Amino acid sequence: MALEATHIRFALDLKDLYRVTETEKYLAGTIYPDSRFITGIDRKITHPTNGIDESLVMSDDFRKGWFTHLLCDKIHADVLMREFSELFLDITDTDERWIRQTALKILTDMNDVTKFDIEMYLPLLDYVENPCSEERGKISEFNEIFQTMYSNIPAISIESYYEMWGKLKIEKALAVKVKETTESYKNMSHIMKHIPDIYTEMLARATQLLV
Repeated sequence: MALEATHIRFALDLKDLYRVTETEKYLAGTIYPDSRFITGIDRKITHPTNGIDESLVMSDDFRKGWFTHLLCDKIHADVLMREFSELFLDITDTDERWIRQTALKILTDMNDVTKFDIEMYLPLLDYVENPCSEERGKISEFNEIFQTMYSNIPAISIESYYEMWGKLKIEKALAVKVKETTESYKNMSHIMKHIPDIYTEMLARATQLLV
């Protein structure tokens, strides 16, 4: 998955194309699928494996947001694999692949969160829907993690993401490896010079699909 600042930035940049009128529903929808970490809903329910359901775009603004989440994840994964293919050559261990992907997603998110005024949108994440009959309080708990995390952009660091994974109940040993890998990549100029390009390519691909 892309992380939530990337999702919110992506959704906002596509907002006019989807003719969104209720921004709070749209943004709540675009981060909703990852609430599964807190609610325990199976990933296959919030992230269908049978392709992106384009009927969501014809639905209400919450589901338009949900669609942008799925689209963002797909395009983001494709761009990461193309830009950083050398990092994934001959990787067969599933955990190691996830660790490397997640480290790149963190660096992307840290860049994206500085490119727009995310703080003005955080109160909109008070809006909650539970389309899969999840406990609404759990979805609110998920939203609040990011409302807090993104409320002070200058203070965001790799440690912030490490703490986030803890709140999302990711195994500590795995979270530690993600943190270490992210710190390592952050010190590699040949990786960092491409981080700003990821979002640019994502938006270009999405716009081509939707116009």
